[in-house]
Amino acid sequence: MFISEDWTTSSYAKEQLGAKVQAIVLGDENFRPGIISCLKGVIPIVKVLTLVDGDDKPAMGYIYKAIDNAKEQIQSNFKYVKSRYEEYLNIIDKRWNTQLHGQLHAVGYYLNPR
Repeated sequence: MFISEDWTTSSYAKEQLGAKVQAIVLGDENFRPGIISCLKGVIPIVKVLTLVDGDDKPAMGYIYKAIDNAKEQIQSNFKYVKSRYEEYLNIIDKRWNTQLHGQLHAVGYYLNPR
């Protein structure tokens, strides 16, 4: 992107902030691995959000299963190294336990025919 003519001729490339962003993306050796790590944790959650936000609203049991699958996928993406995925799961669990989890929903998940 930063070597394309579109970038070099854009007004952003001439601004101080644009130059700073370019330096980070091209010069920081931790930038790309950090982005890859972020995607490993976020993509499974985006899939759940897509399911929940679709036109057909799934039953809560399906959402429980989707969350479980997402958490398992995150662990797998990080090769089950707890220190690498733990923060993602803590965020999911905190949100889940304070806003979404309920006894009625848990029963729906348990009784949901698969």
